[in-house]
Amino acid sequence: MADANILGCLIFFVTFGWILKQHKYNVMSEWRVTVLYFAKGCLKVLMVMVNWLISFAPWAMFSLVLGSIAQIDDFAHVFEGLGSFLVVLTAAHITHQVAFHFLVLFGFAHSNPIKYYFRVSNAVFKAFATGSSAASMPVTLKSVKGPGEVRKEVAEFLIPLGAAVNKDGTALTLPIAVIFCAQAYGYTVPWVTQLALAAIVVCISIAAAPVPYANVMYLAMLMRVCGDVMLNENVITHAIALLLVFEWYTDRLSTATNVWSDCVITKIIDTWERRKRSGIKIGSQEDLADA
Repeated sequence: MADANILGCLIFFVTFGWILKQHKYNVMSEWRVTVLYFAKGCLKVLMVMVNWLISFAPWAMFSLVLGSIAQIDDFAHVFEGLGSFLVVLTAAHITHQVAFHFLVLFGFAHSNPIKYYFRVSNAVFKAFATGSSAASMPVTLKSVKGPGEVRKEVAEFLIPLGAAVNKDGTALTLPIAVIFCAQAYGYTVPWVTQLALAAIVVCISIAAAPVPYANVMYLAMLMRVCGDVMLNENVITHAIALLLVFEWYTDRLSTATNVWSDCVITKIIDTWERRKRSGIKIGSQEDLADA
């Protein structure tokens, strides 16, 4: 914890919780209840402290960004790099939403992805406007149950679940941001490290909170995974400060992709359930005709 090793903390507490639930290790139920109440008390106190810190967050972010900007000698070169980063990130999200999700929806549900996208577009635009899967959830539910023609019981189970764990937009944004920062400081990340980074990001994205700016807390840990110059604390601080300038945009891109992915998965599961109840085999002539 003292070294800000977030990955180590996650592994420790997951292992701690798993052992706590195992009866074979002679952990008495009274002890589990005591630990649970202690954790709930700590959570309540920490949430109050976090609310206090949030009130100072704008000033802290402004100071961090301003300090990094003051050390820049060549503004044109820096903002040219940031512009390239935003173009690549935007193209990646558009490709992921259109090429990948459209193919997945058509391949697994035999539904028209273009029509379905426009039917649930209010949810995607709301997600982009708010930058929060949780805040846009009422609109998402209304869109998939109404124009999206998904059954109520399926939508009300999968959409909240997707907002909690389905974050492919986050998993797409973080590696691009980290590799961009490494290249900005003249370091080329080896492909083996890139694969490890991708695997870690997938795990992290599941635990990411569905609220704005939730990605920032993971950037420092992911930069350390790259090694070399990215282990320098000053480099990490300046890199995050530069990314914060456009975090409002990148975070909204991630959220829009996350919500669209939730809508796609919900439609696929609903289609499978409908056809299973109707006795129609997926991929059969009746299935293709119905689509």
